[in-house]
Amino acid sequence: MRTLAQALGEARADAEAPLWLLSLGEAQPLAERAAALRTGGRVRVISGPEGGLSPAEEAAARAAGAVAVSLGARVLRSETAPLAVLAALGLQERLGD
Repeated sequence: MRTLAQALGEARADAEAPLWLLSLGEAQPLAERAAALRTGGRVRVISGPEGGLSPAEEAAARAAGAVAVSLGARVLRSETAPLAVLAALGLQERLGD
């Protein structure tokens, strides 16, 4: 786990891996964004607490280049959301070894 500032700093230094932000607001469906990844490609995902990040945190992530993605209308627990992202990417065979 990292602070938001740490995650954004690392993302800025690694331009090869796209930065996604799990958002309950206006966001592109994760499946659509995942389809654009090359097989075996890397991605960084910011997942906040249950209920999502604060508006200021979302704004900071977007300003750092994060693209908002959604897992749907359900609110997932903070422990569950990252696993759901991994499962969704794995189902699309987009994860590298």
